[in-house]
Amino acid sequence: MSPATRLSNLANLLGAELVGDGSREITGVRPLDSAEQEHLSFLHNPKYLEDARSSRAGAILAADASQLPDRNLLVCPEPYLALAHALEYFHPRESPSPGVHPSAVVAEDVELGENASVGPLVCVGAGSSIGPGSEIGPGCVLGRDVVVGADTVLHPRVVVEDSCRIGDRCVIHSGTVIGADGFGFATVDGTHHKVPQVGIVVLEDDVELGANVCIDRAALGETRIGRGTKVDNLVQIAHNVQIGEDCLIVAQVGISGSCKIGHHTVFAG
Repeated sequence: MSPATRLSNLANLLGAELVGDGSREITGVRPLDSAEQEHLSFLHNPKYLEDARSSRAGAILAADASQLPDRNLLVCPEPYLALAHALEYFHPRESPSPGVHPSAVVAEDVELGENASVGPLVCVGAGSSIGPGSEIGPGCVLGRDVVVGADTVLHPRVVVEDSCRIGDRCVIHSGTVIGADGFGFATVDGTHHKVPQVGIVVLEDDVELGANVCIDRAALGETRIGRGTKVDNLVQIAHNVQIGEDCLIVAQVGISGSCKIGHHTVFAG
């Protein structure tokens, strides 16, 4: 955790307007109801205004200074986004050391970008590439001819099947499977005959997938997740689905094969 810092330093870091005592020492971030004098808290939903007024927080992130007179404030148009940056400051992410762990099994022709890391018990198939600064967590499996872009993070036990492509700055959480076969069967006289699924999955840049997400490879062509889309835990995306940019897909949503979803769409849980 980062050391304590003055409120004035936080204002500069967050690009916020300082109201009040800039010399106050802030050691971390807490919710309104548990914050103390050494903590920064936040108000981004008007229904919590009374909680903000009664909070013991040493300072509050807020969009409107007039609602909280006589308080130390960091005023910014998007308090929730500023909160994200404050949390990044007080809880910096620790990256693993670059290189390949001795227990990993990596094919000889795998291309490993500068400062990329491959963790314990990872398996990477022939013809695959991992971009600069990317992190492949413990126990992950990457099949043959997989492409992982730059500065992407795969948390432990992610599986990326053959030939699938992952863009830059993606985050994929534990237990997710990308590129399992789509559910395709030809039923004749009561017997189900498997139809080979020979397409791929493409994740564009800045996609985040939660834990235990399943994205099926296309029967032919691509299953594609657009740039900036965020997917919550336990979501099923079937073969040949096309999802646009900057969508939000909340937990336990299921999307059937060949659906097409536009940009900035929200699917509630």
